[in-house]
Amino acid sequence: MSARDAITGLVERLNAEAGGSRYAISGLPVLLDAYRAEVLREAAEAEAYPGELAMLRGLLGTIQVVARHGSDMDEVRRLLAEHASDEQAAYAEGAE
Repeated sequence: MSARDAITGLVERLNAEAGGSRYAISGLPVLLDAYRAEVLREAAEAEAYPGELAMLRGLLGTIQVVARHGSDMDEVRRLLAEHASDEQAAYAEGAE
């Protein structure tokens, strides 16, 4: 059972027992910590290589600045090429 399922089950059970009026749940902090750990682990597994999401966020932020403050498509092309090169290097490093 995942932490999310345990939290949901506990809240549903306590709500049924208390008629929906109980907010203090003794085991909730531990379950929430476990759930947070699961979410972080799933997010890390979703990346093709460590730091992928951070690289994409940085690329997007830079492209947004270029798009808002000018129409320099050559700069956007350069950024995309640089990102592609960085990504290839990250994949290669991850394969080692």
